[in-house]
Amino acid sequence: MLTKYKDCINDIDQILVYLLSISRIPDIDICKICTGYWETFVEQDDYRQIQRELAVVITETMVMPNDILRVQDEDGEIIQEYIKQSDTAALYDSMQHILQAITKREPEFIQSVLHDRQIIPSLIECYKIANGDENSSLPKHIRKAVIQLLECFILSIHSQVDISEIQGLLQVIAADYVQSSDQREPLVLSLLANIFEKIDNPVATVWPAILNQTIDILFSHTLSMLIQNFSDFPEIRAQFYRLLEVIVKRYIQDIFRTPELLDSVINCIIWGTKHIQIEISHTALKTCLFVLDNALQEEDDVASQFFEIYYVRILTDTLEILLDPDCRNGFEYQTQIISKMLRMIQEGEIYTRVFSPEQVSNPLMSNMEFLQNYILDLLTNTYPLLQKSQLEVLVMGMFDYSDDLQRFQNDIQDFLIDIREVDEESVGYERAQEETEAELELLRNI
Repeated sequence: MLTKYKDCINDIDQILVYLLSISRIPDIDICKICTGYWETFVEQDDYRQIQRELAVVITETMVMPNDILRVQDEDGEIIQEYIKQSDTAALYDSMQHILQAITKREPEFIQSVLHDRQIIPSLIECYKIANGDENSSLPKHIRKAVIQLLECFILSIHSQVDISEIQGLLQVIAADYVQSSDQREPLVLSLLANIFEKIDNPVATVWPAILNQTIDILFSHTLSMLIQNFSDFPEIRAQFYRLLEVIVKRYIQDIFRTPELLDSVINCIIWGTKHIQIEISHTALKTCLFVLDNALQEEDDVASQFFEIYYVRILTDTLEILLDPDCRNGFEYQTQIISKMLRMIQEGEIYTRVFSPEQVSNPLMSNMEFLQNYILDLLTNTYPLLQKSQLEVLVMGMFDYSDDLQRFQNDIQDFLIDIREVDEESVGYERAQEETEAELELLRNI
């Protein structure tokens, strides 16, 4: 309607100003009516000044839970119970939608609102109040809305984020995540990932605390939820690996120099590569590629220590996953990792042994000789029905074509197809034998 009657611009401005004044009335029913009008209004790109004023009103409304969430009983007394929770939750969704629409167009203005009107302390108080009743769905809904608003604000800012503006609220949200056990909100991990992608100054005084808190959230409180199987907490699982990827890319040099943290990171990456969910396995595999690339660029002592500890383990796990028919959704990245690791050896980019001399018959053997024998043994044990000469040709080709990814992938693909045919023939033979034995047993009983 506003678009249709733009000629009446003065009247429309007066109507909008009046609607703004009504929206400031602390009554939940009036708030719901006004919010319904504003949801349609903010989809337009006009009336920027009105939208800015609306953002202030909506923000202040959302952070006043004692007004919005309190209702009157039959005697007109204010009570603290959450009544009509579905209505209140829908109202918060509507207000959140309005703010997100305005934030995307006016991120700098929203940032000034948060700062000048000291909205963050109110959001913190709102979050704490909504944290009081775990038996109700409404407090969870409100906490989620606060997180989504903060995330929208982070994503909408074109410049990098000044963490000092949101540090207090972020710490409250993170602490709640730690204490929530099985009721943890996946959006917290998403929020942290977005913040670390847009941080302003990673060496600022507030960052060590935020980074340490994030690492604690990842490895001390979230990882244990994910390692029991490959399916529980799917949303948290996906956000966990996204946040892990962001942290690794941002702080890879520090991770290489922190042995305990590096070990946790590698464990998580390998666990992630074993998932059949494409989003998770691909994220883990890409993170693994990033770690390998950066290990080569490190100082010799750092790189040598990394490859001594993790080279064979990463190669072994990646090969085993590649050969697992249930995990071939990551073929592209799996073959990239394997070819890259073999090329490192082929081209002499690794200056230390990747094996323990005590575990081989010839301690003086080269990395190349060790790995050729190692991979051949792995394939022989995996496919005992194949001739050793056939596997030897495959292993030699893997090294020879490690610098030609397309040829490398084609050879591996052909091998996997051949293996599938051999497996099918083997299954058919075993089934035929079982049927023959069943017929003979039947004849014996006649």
